[in-house]
Amino acid sequence: MTPRTETGLRWFVGLSLVAGSLALLAGAIQYGSGYASLVAFATGIGFLRRRIWAWPVAFASAAGFGPIVLVLAMLPTAIVAAGFALFITDVVALLALARSYLGPR
Repeated sequence: MTPRTETGLRWFVGLSLVAGSLALLAGAIQYGSGYASLVAFATGIGFLRRRIWAWPVAFASAAGFGPIVLVLAMLPTAIVAAGFALFITDVVALLALARSYLGPR
């Protein structure tokens, strides 16, 4: 993978986590639980700054926690479908970046 591609994928994943945290924050204001939005925001910032701890947290958010929250929230079908598409894209990007994050530095 070229450095330019790696940087583009890193920005895509990081910004999608930050944007997702804002969506979670909107839900937290409505339902009263803001912890998930803080974790997503911190993970997005950590991912953009290339912190090694951010990869596993981002993967867990995109592959596990995020889709579960999306299914449990009572949202229109179009929003759920768009959310799942974003999560799948994030997981693929995270798997492509795994070697650069988890390999030797």
